[in-house]
Amino acid sequence: MAADPSLEEFTAALTELNKNQEAIQQIVSFCKTSYTPGCDAEVFRSSKEYTANVLLNVAYHVQNVATKLTTCMQVQLAALDKLDVQVKTLTDHMQALHDFKGTEEFHAPEAARTYQRVPKVLKLEEAQLPEHAKPIPRNKRNSEDSAPPPPPPGRS
Repeated sequence: MAADPSLEEFTAALTELNKNQEAIQQIVSFCKTSYTPGCDAEVFRSSKEYTANVLLNVAYHVQNVATKLTTCMQVQLAALDKLDVQVKTLTDHMQALHDFKGTEEFHAPEAARTYQRVPKVLKLEEAQLPEHAKPIPRNKRNSEDSAPPPPPPGRS
């Protein structure tokens, strides 16, 4: 995959800004050493011109870095949009295949599981059931349903 030219331009602009900062430090130190109170107007004027040029230079480089960053981000956004379209196309294609062929087409053979055969469940006879699982005899069921409920404790 080739390197993105906009990213290379952005990196170069940042490097240039860093180099510019070193040059600015030299200009600032020159202005500090050459300017003293009561000095001649020529030193003051040249320091003032250097300061204005430095500010313009910094503003240019910051604008250049911002432009390169914006371009780089726009290129990356366009690549993401293209990738999004490709993913959506593949998703639609897979959905169409799924609808046409069914779900078995997309399972790997090793995903198939074998299950043990279990014999049919046998119905237990009443004698084989535990006491709590035995059905209530019909006459007990009717007599319990028709009996009035006992009075609550403590009331007469």
